[in-house]
Amino acid sequence: MGVVTASTVIQFDNQTDTSAIFSAEVDSRDDGLNLGKTSFSPGNDVGILLYKSRNVVLDFYDPSYGSLVSSGTVNYQTEDEFISFAGNNEVSLSKPLVSGFSYKWLGNNLGSIIPTENKLALGNTNLYPENGQYVGVAKISYMTTATAFWLKNTNLIGEDTYQIVAFFVGHTG
Repeated sequence: MGVVTASTVIQFDNQTDTSAIFSAEVDSRDDGLNLGKTSFSPGNDVGILLYKSRNVVLDFYDPSYGSLVSSGTVNYQTEDEFISFAGNNEVSLSKPLVSGFSYKWLGNNLGSIIPTENKLALGNTNLYPENGQYVGVAKISYMTTATAFWLKNTNLIGEDTYQIVAFFVGHTG
């Protein structure tokens, strides 16, 4: 029996709102929906997490085969995520920050990091006022939230190896 890998396709297009978070991924957490599994056999159910900030509305979702079933909300603490500041004083997050933000500088200490739901900003933007350049890496952790989906009915008869696209569409509002 062949092994199938799951993938997601996300299209998010709004040039005026750079603060929005909208992404989906196969849940690869060891204690998550798939118990750390990221490769699947035909017929397996696949757990997917959809991350969206409060300013994003989910309009539509559809797989290329099978069915996507919404399965409630998942909250968890991210661990060992790294962010870098290189000549900028703000970075975007890949997942919404709900609570419990902590950080540790690795190397250069650029001072305090101020979190919002979608971004992290340096508290001191005048570290090197002569040219405004600075660089640092921090290891961060925070509580995030996602909507859980199960991709079901994935056995494509007559095929040993194939892909299924899970497609999500949203808008800012």
